[in-house]
Amino acid sequence: MDFKTKFDQRPSSPANLAPEILLETAAQLSPSPLRNSAALSGGFSTTNILLEFADGDRFVLRISSQQERLQMEADLLDYLSSKAPEVPIPKILWRAPEHFPAGLGAFAMTYVDGHLLASLEDNLSTASCRDICEHLAFVAARIHDLRFTQCGLLGPGPKVTDPFTTYATGTVGFMESSLDDANLQRRAGAERCRRLHHCVTHRPDLHEPSVTHQLCHSDFNQKNILIRRNADGRHELAAVLDWEFAFSGSSVIDIGNLLRFEHESPAVESSRFADAYRAAGGHLDKAWREQALFADLLAQCAFLIHPEELPNTFRTAIGVIDRTLAALDPHA
Repeated sequence: MDFKTKFDQRPSSPANLAPEILLETAAQLSPSPLRNSAALSGGFSTTNILLEFADGDRFVLRISSQQERLQMEADLLDYLSSKAPEVPIPKILWRAPEHFPAGLGAFAMTYVDGHLLASLEDNLSTASCRDICEHLAFVAARIHDLRFTQCGLLGPGPKVTDPFTTYATGTVGFMESSLDDANLQRRAGAERCRRLHHCVTHRPDLHEPSVTHQLCHSDFNQKNILIRRNADGRHELAAVLDWEFAFSGSSVIDIGNLLRFEHESPAVESSRFADAYRAAGGHLDKAWREQALFADLLAQCAFLIHPEELPNTFRTAIGVIDRTLAALDPHA
């Protein structure tokens, strides 16, 4: 599945390091000389630099002007390594000191070899796709096992530093405020906005899942999942990437994101995922599929209020909204 045709590619915010600073940072990671450095694609608010050393070691340096968010992500990766070792993630190797140049935050992590599921799945066998789907469900269940005392946005720790009054206030409230946004109204059109309002007001049963303070990746989909072959030649998850927008909420946020393009994704099948998720100890409400569809409307609203013109992204969001409304509120 080609995400590049679905979403406009917004480059990571540039964060330039002077060559001497890059060399000094590299020396903290390896005694071997730095052979090459190259920018990688990755998070919306970060710059990722692949560091390759003469002895063959490779690491990723992740830098950002948003120091607190970067610190949260590094803290979360350490937390996951400790509390959920079954979740494959890069390992933190080094953190920049507080006086790092240019007011930037930075950390270095292991480089994980593999291919993004989005670029690989169309060429996989049916058996491999089923294995990956079940492994995704297992990993999702382990992520969602981790709980916070309340729902809300995460800060360093990781801790909830910006709590929602209730889950519905933070999620449905965001959707309602988005529907008042002039950019969304212009891009979605009056009739689609009316139908979205109708869905919000006439499906209150979907507003508040039974568990609402779980760790959520918030961008859990095929473009953030690395796949590789194991020693037996079978495909497996190598890493879940880009945790910069993780928060405390409901698992249906991640599940809705993953299943967004189920009709185009050979490696994602909702019934197989649900069975494997439950078998791994994950909790799903009876109406989990509709809850996940509803939750993913939040992401589409977030796309449509963006101040930049992103025609591919907006076209994709409109298509997802139309499919979702047809499923949740067909008579509106």
